[in-house]
Amino acid sequence: MIKDREYEEILLNQWQPLQTMLYDGWILRFANGYTKRANSVNPLYFSNDDVVDKIKHCERIFASHHLKTTFKITPFIQPKNLDEILKHEGYSIIEHTSVQRIDLKQLKQLNNQHVHIDNHVNEECLRNKLTF
Repeated sequence: MIKDREYEEILLNQWQPLQTMLYDGWILRFANGYTKRANSVNPLYFSNDDVVDKIKHCERIFASHHLKTTFKITPFIQPKNLDEILKHEGYSIIEHTSVQRIDLKQLKQLNNQHVHIDNHVNEECLRNKLTF
């Protein structure tokens, strides 16, 4: 059975940034500002450094990439009270994300005539900026 933190690791691997940096248990991701998910600090693992100093260091790194420092807060952030520390440092919530999952073995065969699956990039979707 996959644990929640493992799901987060899988999600991080599926939305690849241009650059990833590991910093004392935190994963810093950079993609030239394309999305917040691929341009964020992911504090997944335990660290030893002073948290406020670490936040300031991340801010300097993101500024050097001409990006606003964004932290992805999950139920397994390290340290556990990081959201409170960030609030004290002037950060605020930008938006919430809902991650939903289901065991695919529980799904029944779908019979939906409105679903079309392409094996390649669909040019019409790109022209119309449709999202999946």
